[in-house]
Amino acid sequence: MKNIAPSSLQAGTVKLENSFSSIRKNSLRYPYKSPLAVLICAGLIVAVLVSGQKLQHQIQQQGIFLEDRFIGEMHELHQLQRETLRLNRFLVTATYQPQATTLQPESQPESQPESQTTPTPAISPQATLDVETLKFHTDLVQSRMTIFQIGNANRYRTAEASMRNVIQTKEILNGWTAVKKDLNALQLNPEEVSLQQSVLSQLEELEVDINQLGLLNGQEHWKEYAILTNDQKKGLNYLLFLVTSFFLFAALFSLYALKFARIRQQILEEVEQVSVTDDLTQIANRRHFNQILIEEWHRAMRNQTQIALLLCDVDYFKSYNDRYGHQKGDECLCNIAQILNQATHRAGDFVARYGGEEFVIILPNASVQAALKFAARIHTQLSQAALVHEASQVSPYVTLSIGIAVGVPSPNVSAQTALNFADQALYEAKESGRNQSCQRVFNLTRLKAWPKRKLEAQ
Repeated sequence: MKNIAPSSLQAGTVKLENSFSSIRKNSLRYPYKSPLAVLICAGLIVAVLVSGQKLQHQIQQQGIFLEDRFIGEMHELHQLQRETLRLNRFLVTATYQPQATTLQPESQPESQPESQTTPTPAISPQATLDVETLKFHTDLVQSRMTIFQIGNANRYRTAEASMRNVIQTKEILNGWTAVKKDLNALQLNPEEVSLQQSVLSQLEELEVDINQLGLLNGQEHWKEYAILTNDQKKGLNYLLFLVTSFFLFAALFSLYALKFARIRQQILEEVEQVSVTDDLTQIANRRHFNQILIEEWHRAMRNQTQIALLLCDVDYFKSYNDRYGHQKGDECLCNIAQILNQATHRAGDFVARYGGEEFVIILPNASVQAALKFAARIHTQLSQAALVHEASQVSPYVTLSIGIAVGVPSPNVSAQTALNFADQALYEAKESGRNQSCQRVFNLTRLKAWPKRKLEAQ
């Protein structure tokens, strides 16, 4: 048995290199198939999830903070309003006493203003104040003012709102400072009417200022709530953008991945085809033959059926190359491969180039008579092709010597043994004059070769 021709080996090597080069190029075109791309995708997924969680947590914290601040602020203002109102009511109750009212005589002129007939309350000069109660209410309002002053600082996000709040707070504190001086003086001289009127008017103004500050704080609260809502919308839009971008990226990635998978599958099929196909004759190569032989051998062993191996060699092919050149020799091998393919009719029959000018054929479930008929058909078709071979010593045309091995596989011996039998039969065909077929029928359970038989080419 001879080695593969250098030209065929070189052509097959070039085709394999082209296929692997195509694989490398497509791998560069689609880099997301690499581990780095997988890590990038995983990082994007984690980033989207973490961003969404952080954004949701931030929105919740802002809402809770704003709600707590507003509730605390409103509570302080309500307490301050309540205590200021108590102090005001206490002073009103203590200082105002209604005077007795009398009806005007009927002889009074009708043009007299109605307001003169309406009784108006007046401060009684005999009014006395409970100094201890007044001092208690004053201290209580002072404590509320202190709490309000501490808790009302730096509450607002915008500088404008903070400035308005500071101005209102200063006005209230200044008003309370003025009222407090008069209250202290009123505690020392509770019967002074002018001082009582001044305290009452100042308390009314202070109460109005506190109410205005409450309205201002409520207005600012709703402004902040609107800002927070807007921030939430922006955050949700940003999260929606991230999620949409991620899914678009995933969709594009899937499309390109599918495209790459199809291209890769095609390339792998081409590489697989190249790896099992002889580049010169376009039939199966020896590697593919070895795989098929093992499969058919085990199948015949399971089914206990016969299998036939035909080893074919071109007679005086070296002389053919010397006479006509290697290019003509390659053309001759291609023609012989076509003839062998045309000779096979069953689906399980397999033809391969074994090496150089040698070909091998597997005939599953074929008896000795079927193998001999098949060899005779090959000789007939080759003679009909009339491939000129003037350098041959047996015929003016190209001929084949065929070695046949037929038998039933057994677990005791590998398929290589049957191939050795076919090689021995081929050697006998050459020794017997070439252009003929010799067969060996073996029983692998006995490992005993039967007598040879010859079949001359027609």
